[in-house]
Amino acid sequence: MDVNSVVSSVLESKKYRDLSEDLVRNVTVTLSYKYSDKELLDKTKAKLRQIWGAYYSSRPDFKKLFGKFLGKKIELADIVKIHSSTKERALDCEKVLSFVTENTEVSRRVLDIGCGLNPILMMITSLQFDDYICFDIDTSQQHFLNEIFKSEGKTNMKAIVCDALMYDFPRAELAILFKLLPVLNQIDSKKCDEFLNKLEVNYLVVSFPNRSLSGKEKGMRENYKIYVEKVSKCGYALIANREFSNETVYIFKKQNRAM
Repeated sequence: MDVNSVVSSVLESKKYRDLSEDLVRNVTVTLSYKYSDKELLDKTKAKLRQIWGAYYSSRPDFKKLFGKFLGKKIELADIVKIHSSTKERALDCEKVLSFVTENTEVSRRVLDIGCGLNPILMMITSLQFDDYICFDIDTSQQHFLNEIFKSEGKTNMKAIVCDALMYDFPRAELAILFKLLPVLNQIDSKKCDEFLNKLEVNYLVVSFPNRSLSGKEKGMRENYKIYVEKVSKCGYALIANREFSNETVYIFKKQNRAM
């Protein structure tokens, strides 16, 4: 199968139909240089499972989930537990956000890239901002978030579907990349560097998991150095870092650039 056929096949499948077409095409094109047409479909699906499918142990029906929320059959604090990474962060959320606010200036516009259900956490914590825009590759999830924002009167919050490696992000004071850089680097390390170079932000908050999704800790922390150096080479200075229960958070400040 050629690239176009693989992209169409993936997006027609029940499991992957909600993914950003840009992401599916980007992954397929990248893998097409390594694998034959015969292998390409299976390799593309395997990569998508790795970078996206593992975060929901059982993928929710977001339409039904929103209905349950409107009917007061589920609370926001319970919704965050559906996404594995957001569920882990919920344990230390207030501590993480306090760490961020203590080490950054007042943020009028916040970009949350590769957000998962993190925006729900933002709604139930004390973090204040004028403009919060969250980005992810899952169309159903992002539509669900926008419905939640609307129902709760959060006019300053907006969810957008995009492939971070292909999107032109707006200027902002702060960008959050929770556990995102290893995922982007898996897709295309060169484009990951380009992504970091294109961001127009004063502060960059980057986190890494302290263990893999399978629970293994070996070698995780040693890999952080690679990404810290990657961010530093893009003009950011590391100003603070702290280890929490499930992730280690690094805060960088952009050097010699006025917003």
